Amino acid sequence: MSAETPSGTSEARVVIGVDGSLNARLAALRAAAVFGSGARYLLVAVTVTGGFASERRAQQKALERTQRLLADAGATTTTRSARDGDPADELLAAAAEFGATTIVVGARGAEMFIAGSDDSARIGSVCKRLLDRREREVLVAHNPSATPQPAR
Repeated sequence: MSAETPSGTSEARVVIGVDGSLNARLAALRAAAVFGSGARYLLVAVTVTGGFASERRAQQKALERTQRLLADAGATTTTRSARDGDPADELLAAAAEFGATTIVVGARGAEMFIAGSDDSARIGSVCKRLLDRREREVLVAHNPSATPQPAR
């Protein structure tokens, strides 16, 4: 689904998952680099909380920082959305609501875990669930320095 921009050109939509983590900031920067120049794309920064007031305040600040980061990186058309619920479900719901074909997320979010040397150590549960469900294209931003290295 696309929408008409004020200039009458078609606009694609991209949802960016925001949780305040370094990988989420990298995801936003990568989204701005790939999709952000010109008015061809609407970048939608989305945060999801469990519904607690303190969590909502922190995520609102993360959304504001992300929107500034996107603007500083040259993204011209952005908006934001705060939601409550399961992160993977809500990112997919936001993508459907905004008509986004792509979701951009960090490989691992704020709730990082340490696992063995299998692939689960390289991506977080939200990223894995989005990839497993295959309902939208998913662009994964990865910070190599934040990934645990297998024991030698």
